[in-house]
Amino acid sequence: MANFKLRALKICTYNFKSLPFAIASTPVPSPDPVKSLFSPTPVSFVDVKTDLGRTRCYWVREELKNEKPPLVLLHGWVAGTGCFYKNVADMASDRAILMIDLPGFAQSERPEFPEEPEDEWVKSLKDVIAVEVPGETTFWIGGHSFGGYLAARLAIEADFSTEGVILLDAWGIKESEMTFEERVEKRLNWWQKILLKSYQGLGLKFGGMDILRALPMSLGPKILKAARKDLAATYGNEFLDYIFEINSAKPASGEIAFSNLNAGFGYAKNPMGPRMLEKHENLPKNIHFLYGGKSWVENSVGYKIIKELEAADPNFKCSVTVVENASHHLQCTHPEEVNSVVNKILNSKI
Repeated sequence: MANFKLRALKICTYNFKSLPFAIASTPVPSPDPVKSLFSPTPVSFVDVKTDLGRTRCYWVREELKNEKPPLVLLHGWVAGTGCFYKNVADMASDRAILMIDLPGFAQSERPEFPEEPEDEWVKSLKDVIAVEVPGETTFWIGGHSFGGYLAARLAIEADFSTEGVILLDAWGIKESEMTFEERVEKRLNWWQKILLKSYQGLGLKFGGMDILRALPMSLGPKILKAARKDLAATYGNEFLDYIFEINSAKPASGEIAFSNLNAGFGYAKNPMGPRMLEKHENLPKNIHFLYGGKSWVENSVGYKIIKELEAADPNFKCSVTVVENASHHLQCTHPEEVNSVVNKILNSKI
């Protein structure tokens, strides 16, 4: 076992750029994977140019965007619009849905980010929404995981007006009660600590999907499905094909930029919860949290935030919903329950 772990350590600290079969470049992506995932629900796409390059957006029921406030959805880390493939038909079925591939991820361009990327992401998303939902049109915004973090950040902006915010197992909301070093000591075993120190000592920045990028396109999806049969059973082979395709692209600029916001083990360096409370005057009056009952994201922070928001202003309409037995990817593992809750929120029945 010790020899195996030492071999794994050598493999993981290898510079994957030197591998001869690594992908050399990122072509302009095709919208076909998302269209196929969403089928039979029709979807259209548009590329919007921002300071972070070409950002791909997808519309479902775009023809309804002037009839009811559309729902804008942001995906999470190393994901993309396709992660909502079990939701688009029934969620917000009476209104348009705009889904944005975050710059640096999925089928958007991989730009070069500054060392502190959060403001750049926010500005880019503002620019995209201004183009796609122009004028006086109101809208809701929601996000899953890292997308929830960005949705919350947008909502506290003084110049960003939205009907409400729906946070699906949002990452980076809760303040950590321990330092990073304390969490390392508590949660990692001896060989994981060695691996971490090796990364740090070499000064390497890994995006998180570097091993996927080192796999040849002809074998990567097969290896992923064989290694993670649990994911294939939950999400389906076609979705794993999509995940491999969007995370094979280089460079890993979005992942590396995210690492500059990340304090490790599910915490943000600058958590969003305190900022939401500090700038509650800027928030819309509808703030709603959804959590997976078996997720690693703690739902206690949602209850704490809505309690303090409602104490600060009784006009807030807040809720916390825990979907029993759902994982962090609750919109995929329990789509019927999630879609139903979101529809009740949108129709002001929660």
